[in-house]
Amino acid sequence: MKSIFCAAAAALLLAAGAAAAQDTEEEFLASLDYREGLVTLPAAQASLDVSEGFQFLDQDDARAVLEDYWGNPEDDTVLGLLVPKADPLGTEHSWAVVLSYSGDGYVSDEDAAEIDYAELLEDMQQETLDANEMLAEAGYPTSELVGWAQSPSYDAVNKRLHWAKHIQFEGMDTGT
Repeated sequence: MKSIFCAAAAALLLAAGAAAAQDTEEEFLASLDYREGLVTLPAAQASLDVSEGFQFLDQDDARAVLEDYWGNPEDDTVLGLLVPKADPLGTEHSWAVVLSYSGDGYVSDEDAAEIDYAELLEDMQQETLDANEMLAEAGYPTSELVGWAQSPSYDAVNKRLHWAKHIQFEGMDTGT
């Protein structure tokens, strides 16, 4: 009889703990301040018109999601997150676009014309692999830069190079 009571008590404690964790997650997700429409990003001297299918989280909320909720290392280059309304945070297929800024500098038309995007990708892939040892030692999952999610394009008017990376994280199923 004691073992049945102990098993029942343990099950109740586990259920209570799971419910508390779920309440904490729900409270965290409810605390996020989503924005829509025109969003300014002063650190990048840019603005973003958030389309109807997305919501924007500012730097503090974005870092809380990335670092506390998803367990990523700290990253002070993060400016915000774009979260799709169709797959919001906390759902099985949630995802987000991370907006970050690096003040690497001005790109001249001449420099842009000479960039070998395949070589740039190879360099970035190697940098990602090189960072994996430190991530693994710190207990974080490793990653692989698979390729371009959006191929690089040069904006000659504003002298900016834009691209998006396709990154696969260890232990994450891409569904492909």
